[in-house]
Amino acid sequence: SSYSSSDSQSSSDSSSNSSSDSQSSSDSGSSSDSSSNSSSESQSSSDSSSESSSYSSSESSSDSGSSSSYSSSSSSSSSFYNSHPYPPVAKPDCECCPCCSLEQEPATGHPVRYGDGEVILTTTDLEGGGNGIPWAHRRTYCNLLSSNDVGTNGNSWLVESLSYLTNPSVNRYCVVISPKRSVWFEHISGNYIPLFGTHATLIKSETTGCYSFFDEETGSSYSYAPLESPNIAARGLLLSFTTAGGATLSLSRDSLLRVVRAETTGEIPTSYEYSYGLNNKFSSITQLVGGTPVRRAEYTYHSGPTWGTAGDLESVTISEWQEGAWAVLRRTAYRYHVNYLTGGFPHALRTVLSPTGWDRMVADGLDPLTATSEEVEAYALSVFTYDSQRRVTSETVMGGQGTYHFDY
Repeated sequence: SSYSSSDSQSSSDSSSNSSSDSQSSSDSGSSSDSSSNSSSESQSSSDSSSESSSYSSSESSSDSGSSSSYSSSSSSSSSFYNSHPYPPVAKPDCECCPCCSLEQEPATGHPVRYGDGEVILTTTDLEGGGNGIPWAHRRTYCNLLSSNDVGTNGNSWLVESLSYLTNPSVNRYCVVISPKRSVWFEHISGNYIPLFGTHATLIKSETTGCYSFFDEETGSSYSYAPLESPNIAARGLLLSFTTAGGATLSLSRDSLLRVVRAETTGEIPTSYEYSYGLNNKFSSITQLVGGTPVRRAEYTYHSGPTWGTAGDLESVTISEWQEGAWAVLRRTAYRYHVNYLTGGFPHALRTVLSPTGWDRMVADGLDPLTATSEEVEAYALSVFTYDSQRRVTSETVMGGQGTYHFDY
């Protein structure tokens, strides 16, 4: 239910967390798009390219063997999670207006949405359908989140497979899947009523306090930890995921409640192993089939202040296991605005360097991670500027071959 970037990082990938992610709408669930918030666009280019198990009081970690309690006795949650006790959520997914429909939504091809100037950039790093479970590591960047400084895959990047449940306001509940899809409910007389034309269901267990979410779009069921847990870091975490066919994927977490392993059931299990670096952000994710490594995604982050602030996603390297060693398939790089007087804001994505652009830079003797801004932008897929409301005001594409301008 989200757009894909029109470069090779989406097309080649087919061969986006924790409760600390964010929101791009008001708690009332209203769409940020309005009839007065229209935009005009002009182009000067000839573009040539383009969790259902019952809730348990503890969950074992796959790497340390320790268990992490979801009760008030747990004291293992990090200051990072405690500093974000009430995570906002993504904008509502509804059928009430064109802004929420992929088929009807007008946007540029790279893409930027005309309605509110939102960058719609989604990339699938790892994907597999082992035992009938469509699990993938798919991340999406959004410039219109209510808090842009959180995300375990980089600031303002949300991971679709690690959805979570939150209660952003009294009697309002939301299952956050990605910046482009969240499912809202209102708690009325003990029932959770779906909002905005959806037909999903949300049920709270009276015995465990866990929440069961049924997604009518996919027929899948999700189990989330209680929102009333005294342990703030445990609230609304994804516990397990079950497909319409009955196949189940379970999650293992470490003492900090971070996902360290996701594994399917079946004769030949498919699993994903997660490693973390600074600021509790992913450093690598390894996909295994039957215990054998298949592919790996590695991540680096900016430390600031030259081309991004601390925690901004810098680069992604996708590798494949070949003859006992990792062989690099592709690399992608990102840079962010650091001068907020020249069309940016904190964590605002400035430059997207696709795998094709990376390879061209290397072939020309340039280092994509150390080259000047001017050098990188000559090979970049997209270069963005924004206004004071964080809406895109211009997008230069394909190394300068064309520019879209947006007025609101």
